Amino acid sequence: MAESTVQELLLALAAALRDANIDHALIGGLALGPRGFPRGTKDVDFLIDDSAIPRVRELMHARGAETLIEGDEFSSYLDDRIRADFQHARRPISKEMLARAEMVDFAGASIPVLQAEDLIGLKVQAYHNNPRRLQDRVDIQQLLEANWDKLDLVRIRTYFALFDREADLDIALRLVPQRR
Repeated sequence: MAESTVQELLLALAAALRDANIDHALIGGLALGPRGFPRGTKDVDFLIDDSAIPRVRELMHARGAETLIEGDEFSSYLDDRIRADFQHARRPISKEMLARAEMVDFAGASIPVLQAEDLIGLKVQAYHNNPRRLQDRVDIQQLLEANWDKLDLVRIRTYFALFDREADLDIALRLVPQRR
């Protein structure tokens, strides 16, 4: 079997999740392209409703994927040497993110992708939980700049406030060229 590419895995998993009627949305590095700026990545990331965890596990094992991590917040698999991560929407705020996902054309397939504000929210959480994740701060800045004219800044500020990071948002907003 030939080694899959990240994009091939994305398309295969999105189709499998859709066919299994599993509520999902693309997040992570691949979700940035449809939100204004493409960025290279070596994995595929989805947000799924926590009620679907057993079905995702079954789907991934049926694909021959190896379980790397299975926890309350996320699960991770190795599928043909590519990592596939699933963040579990357990709380109302993440379930709302999932419900707001928008269908986006990705290489000829229609895939649900989180809105830019919600991607920013997940990235604030990620770097709050692990301050060494500097790429998340860069991604936030790029998302702000690429989507400036259509962002819900109140929702974004709410995400930063959840982690007592409003000062970080103020700095990021000052750096947006459109605001200068």
